[in-house]
Amino acid sequence: MDKEILRLLYAAQRPLSGNAISQAIGLSAPSTNIRLAKLEEKGILKISQSALPRTFTRTFKTKTGSRSVTISAPAKKLWAIDFPEAAK
Repeated sequence: MDKEILRLLYAAQRPLSGNAISQAIGLSAPSTNIRLAKLEEKGILKISQSALPRTFTRTFKTKTGSRSVTISAPAKKLWAIDFPEAAK
C-alpha cells in the first residue's frame, strides 16, 4: 500500500488530501492516515500545506436558559513526496 500511495502522489505532481489518497487506493481513511504518518516519520512524505482549523459555535437551549459550545474541526492536510535534493 505504501508503494501505491507514493505512485499516486508522484503521478499527481501536486499535493493530495488524505481523503483523496484513501479513495484512490481503496483503503479506509483511518488506515490511510496511519500509513501517511509513518511515511512522514521516515522522511518520505511531508505536509505541504495545511488549512486553518475550522471553528463552529453552537447554541443549545436548556431548561435554565441557553448554552454555547465551540466545536473545532481538524485542519485539512495536503500530502506530498519530500524530495530533499529538490531544495538544494
